[in-house]
Amino acid sequence: MPTDPRINFTCEAVWNSTSFDRMYQALSTLEKDPHCVSQYIFHKLMGHDIDEILFKVQQPKRLSAPGLPELNHSQMHAVKTVLMRPLSLIQGPPGTGKVVRLYAKSREALDTNVEFLALHAQLKALKESAELQKLQQLKEEIGELSAADQERYINLKKMSEHKLLAAADVICCTCSSAADSRLSRIKIKCVLVDESTQATEPEVLVSIVRGVRQLILVGDHCQLGPVILCKKASKAGLSQSLLSVSFFLEIDRFDYRYNTVCIQNCRHFRAMCSMRAVCKTELLRPNVSFEGSIGNGPFLVVR
Repeated sequence: MPTDPRINFTCEAVWNSTSFDRMYQALSTLEKDPHCVSQYIFHKLMGHDIDEILFKVQQPKRLSAPGLPELNHSQMHAVKTVLMRPLSLIQGPPGTGKVVRLYAKSREALDTNVEFLALHAQLKALKESAELQKLQQLKEEIGELSAADQERYINLKKMSEHKLLAAADVICCTCSSAADSRLSRIKIKCVLVDESTQATEPEVLVSIVRGVRQLILVGDHCQLGPVILCKKASKAGLSQSLLSVSFFLEIDRFDYRYNTVCIQNCRHFRAMCSMRAVCKTELLRPNVSFEGSIGNGPFLVVR
């Protein structure tokens, strides 16, 4: 932006429809190709009755992750059961350890810098492609490359990105970014959506219509839902998240049981112990929003 007041300029907001195009494409894919996701998850999303499926998995002897607190009883129960099921819901208020349970290495979860995990940072640290590093350095120094060098740089970058993504055990991205062309050739069998109550149903679908076999939704339906500015779309149901819809369907169809709610074999788990709560100020919320099922954890001094 020019700093000289004598220079006139115009600012224009450019509409980017990428996210909406991807959501529309996900809905179209789900309609036209029922095999874009496992049959179990497809029928569950459609509200159909379907027989229960359990995966045969060898449970790890130790569930707690290095450098993170030990899991409490409700967390351990959720982890063990989620590993065996194709579709699970994990719900709980702030401070009950949902993120700890998922071993999330985010800035909010850990006091360490995790920027080195980003794809662009991994590319810079990739020692196997000296030519790519040389072209990257040249581009940073002079600002642009020749047409031949630019084409070579783009090809090398795409190859290196695919190599890094294909070798990764876990790929972290937004729901919309799951439709990125760089992930199109990578088979993703398991998807975990954190803070899923803040995402609309089409947003979540973007991440699962590429052959996903296991889906885990994490969040709290009593907290902030999707922000929909269009009142007409909100009234039509776009403001409801997939987790919220699934959660309330469970309550409507079955008697409510703390921590073991089940609708058509879809497992719902509630984190039962809050580790952030200030006891005197947290007596109201569990009784109003969570039927009194949330308890306070040990005092900070004890932890």
